[in-house]
Amino acid sequence: MSSELYDLVGHGDLTVAPDVECFDGDVVQFVDGTRAHVDVLVLATGYRVSLPFLDPAVYDPAVGAMPLYQRVLTPERPGLFFVGFFQAVGSGIPLMELQAEWIGDLITGASVLPPEPVMRRWIDDDLAVLASRYGGSERHSMQVDFWRYRRALLEAGALRPHPSLRERLTRPLLGLR
Repeated sequence: MSSELYDLVGHGDLTVAPDVECFDGDVVQFVDGTRAHVDVLVLATGYRVSLPFLDPAVYDPAVGAMPLYQRVLTPERPGLFFVGFFQAVGSGIPLMELQAEWIGDLITGASVLPPEPVMRRWIDDDLAVLASRYGGSERHSMQVDFWRYRRALLEAGALRPHPSLRERLTRPLLGLR
């Protein structure tokens, strides 16, 4: 959902309507009894995640919430990465960039994953937050709080392997952290 939606509604450029009860030609009747003549109707029903190119035995997104550590990987297959499987208010691009940077760090060894029980606890806690906030709504099964999720990704990316003595001595000289 675009963060501009609120401004468009506030300025009267968009009108929020109740649920549709029925159609009669170019007239829409809403559940509150109001009617409107329409030229175009945009039906926004959401979506269900489908990965038809991926064998469900490898990963099955049909479970709804996609229980992924940091919304990126499953502890059973730490080399299989998902980017962008979240819903945020505002632009998701900065979060996808953080996901991609973290994946790159994992692949190159600049960052490491925590032990499996820690990843599972993060997934359980994340799903619990969703359930408490949205009451188990399938529509919100991938919702993230932008700033909370950004912080979680940065913390995950900060988990570094124990550097060798050589790395500890040469990285500062090269201007690397």
